[in-house]
Amino acid sequence: MVATSNQSVVDFALVDNRKDRPIRHLIFAPKPVLEYAVVHEMCHLKHRNHEPEFWDLVGRVLPDWQERKTWLDKNEHMLGWEKVEPLV
Repeated sequence: MVATSNQSVVDFALVDNRKDRPIRHLIFAPKPVLEYAVVHEMCHLKHRNHEPEFWDLVGRVLPDWQERKTWLDKNEHMLGWEKVEPLV
């Protein structure tokens, strides 16, 4: 997560090697899903990839992380204010 001391929570972004993805839309997610996203990013402070050690750490904090991730993967497109265009 990237934020300067004068930025608000809504300005946090998920960071990877390709782009920054705002997580403002996660305020509309169920609390367990938001917790998963925060834990996921915090685990990246120790493991910069998604190797098994990363997922082991996530699992030690959130034993049900897979259920939370599945919800996010299936429903992320419905969160937030953006209009979702249908696939053609």
